[in-house]
Amino acid sequence: MLNSKFVIKIFRIAMDAVSPDKLLQESFKVDSNKILVNRSSIQIHSKVNILAFGKASVKMYLAAKKVLGPFFGRGILITHQSNIDFSNFDDNEELVYSSHPFITEKSYEAGKKALTFVKKSSREDILLTLVSGGGSAMLVLPLKSITLDEKIKFISKVMLMGVPEREVNVLKKSLSELKGGKLAESSNNKTIVNLILSDERNHDLSAISSGPTVCNKEVDPIKIMDQYDLWKITPSNIKKAINRHGVKKRIGCSKEIVNSLIGSRENLVNSISKTALEHNFDFIFCIENIASLSPNKALEKLQEEYLKIYNSSRVGKTLVICTGEIQVDVSQKKDTKGGRNQHITALVMTKMIFPVEFSFVAIATDGMDFMEGVHGAFFDSSRSDEIKNNYDLINQSILDCTTYNIHRKFNTLIEGKITGTNMADFYLFAFEKQELRE
Repeated sequence: MLNSKFVIKIFRIAMDAVSPDKLLQESFKVDSNKILVNRSSIQIHSKVNILAFGKASVKMYLAAKKVLGPFFGRGILITHQSNIDFSNFDDNEELVYSSHPFITEKSYEAGKKALTFVKKSSREDILLTLVSGGGSAMLVLPLKSITLDEKIKFISKVMLMGVPEREVNVLKKSLSELKGGKLAESSNNKTIVNLILSDERNHDLSAISSGPTVCNKEVDPIKIMDQYDLWKITPSNIKKAINRHGVKKRIGCSKEIVNSLIGSRENLVNSISKTALEHNFDFIFCIENIASLSPNKALEKLQEEYLKIYNSSRVGKTLVICTGEIQVDVSQKKDTKGGRNQHITALVMTKMIFPVEFSFVAIATDGMDFMEGVHGAFFDSSRSDEIKNNYDLINQSILDCTTYNIHRKFNTLIEGKITGTNMADFYLFAFEKQELRE
């Protein structure tokens, strides 16, 4: 049966097929005292130490440790996932619980421990860094000229204004002792191997988790401050720090760094396409990423693309795949409750116009649509009469950014645990075109 729950089932099967541990083991090998990755062969002279951070850190860490075998030296795993059993950790391994999406004291402690870890390495040890989105909030060490509280308040305010994640990360870099290649500079290691799972809109490696161990060719916070008119909401101490930083080039570029993109949304798009065809969909379409658009602009784009595909499609079941992370500005709202996937699904409920019945799913691959326990939301147009009867209520929830409440009322939340991966948000649209009858 073609409905949202069926589409969600396909999504979850597809995501399991490209989990971070599987992707890592496909691209990262050890053979005859050499690391083989990204067409590079790196000689292991001593040991390989693992630093893992980000939303997929747990799965990536366990997989990398397994691949390394006897070459594994020391490890530090930084995660926001709770209730993980690591009773089999050795004395040379450390588990650090941090936070996401907001910076907290836990982030600060994790940042200090990461810095200590890389400074303890010998020059001949290889630093294997496992990077995934979300690490920017989990790994924090502010400049000595500002306090943690000052940084938390400023970055939180910028995030609530709907400034895109890459741009927020540039500001984080300018206020950090770790981000933007600075952790690489602080490391004693001669060689750093970065295995990266991307959630970034153009796979800019220096943007993923704010690029602490990759070469950052340029960090320009002034441009971001001007572009988004942020000076007016910035306290004087932060202004001074950003101006002192200014534009910096080639940070962290002095090391021997090997970067390997082990996976991204493209892997999941391909997996969804394959799985959907195996589950009797006839046609699969992929449309342009809608990252950084406002909710209304994103809806306009989706509406336009869906109608184009319908008008040109043949008879049969069609699935349309889109990815991205829209930007919802909640800076002027109070008592908000929801997430960007819940928000755009509510817009689809009230504004999407389409010739036949359809199903829409907006889901976060990390399993956290801002709120823990909520992955996103779904809507089947077969319920349109129910929606019409509650139009004003839904529209008010959109205006107030309280869409969680409306989805709870209609039982249209996608719920579950944090997934341990991160490949951006996905928007899935399904419909069946039938033959015209006289």
